[in-house]
Amino acid sequence: MSNIIKKKRGYTIVKKHIVIYEWIINEMSSYINSSYNSIESESLFSPKFSADSHVKDLWQLHLKFNGQSTEVKNYVSIFLRSLNTERRIKTKAVYFILNKKRERVNVHKFSKVYDAHQSLGYQKFILKSELLEKKNEWATYDTLTLGVELTVFDDYWTISTSPPFNESKRLMTNDYKDLFDTKMDADVTFIVGEKKFQAHKLVLMVRSPVFRAMLSSDMQENKEHVINIPDISPDMFNSLLEFMYTDRVADLDAVAEDLVEVADKYQIQTLKQVCLEELCMSVNIENAARMILLADRLNAEIMFKYVTEYIRINAETVIQTEGYKLMEAANPCLALMIFKNFSALKIEDKFAGPADKADA
Repeated sequence: MSNIIKKKRGYTIVKKHIVIYEWIINEMSSYINSSYNSIESESLFSPKFSADSHVKDLWQLHLKFNGQSTEVKNYVSIFLRSLNTERRIKTKAVYFILNKKRERVNVHKFSKVYDAHQSLGYQKFILKSELLEKKNEWATYDTLTLGVELTVFDDYWTISTSPPFNESKRLMTNDYKDLFDTKMDADVTFIVGEKKFQAHKLVLMVRSPVFRAMLSSDMQENKEHVINIPDISPDMFNSLLEFMYTDRVADLDAVAEDLVEVADKYQIQTLKQVCLEELCMSVNIENAARMILLADRLNAEIMFKYVTEYIRINAETVIQTEGYKLMEAANPCLALMIFKNFSALKIEDKFAGPADKADA
């Protein structure tokens, strides 16, 4: 008698959600200096944020400048507070400071399971004296950027199955990536500067109305299908082609500022949106004036509002930068609008009552 052997397999699956949250704090040295002489606890709390997980997580960073014990009184402490109710949440977190080159420094990592309303972190995150010594490198214009890369894990779930396992299906984007890399059966050549780029008319016409018009005309008039592209660097054109084939751009953070104008020129709205989101995340004291000029030039309303609010909050330091002076010369009307917003903020602060300031 033969034995029938069945193979079965089960899965335990947990989905994770990652958020990189940046908290920008100006006048940092004032908090540190006042903490040396303060008897009461000096603390700051960030706005609330979420990783948008299925467990409906909610978090807040807490910065403390003068712990009560002798062991930690000379340190700045950092904690991640769980604002979640009636549940435990598994997390992994990386705390860091962004220096003026937007590099992560003073990195601390941990993995914890949070109970409801629990606060966990590092009492000895960084010495106050070290932070003051490195102010020019880590807190340009006395503005410190703290960050946390937080991973939140959903509740796990299990499944079992008996059908045979199929190999994962190949995605269409993989095929288009191969097409971009190999240039197989390319039917148009672009000359950009001193470089030549081969591409496929159909892909470009589907992705960009500007290329559609350009290549429709080319089919009738240019039998060799060779097109010169002026006013764009070869690197930017390569990034543009890469996105049209794959919906991705390598090292987007390094090229977004130039690439967004190329995306606008060729009316590739998805690429423009991706670049604008990346630029909003990169706004800082040094580049804020340049970013608002760019947003104004591109009629990027959401980015314009975001950068305007950033400058409004950090106006005293932004107006000292070389970028602001260049913006003031290039677009006086825009500089005047920013000045009016800053003046309005000062007037609000001047006439706000004690209760108003406490709530702020």
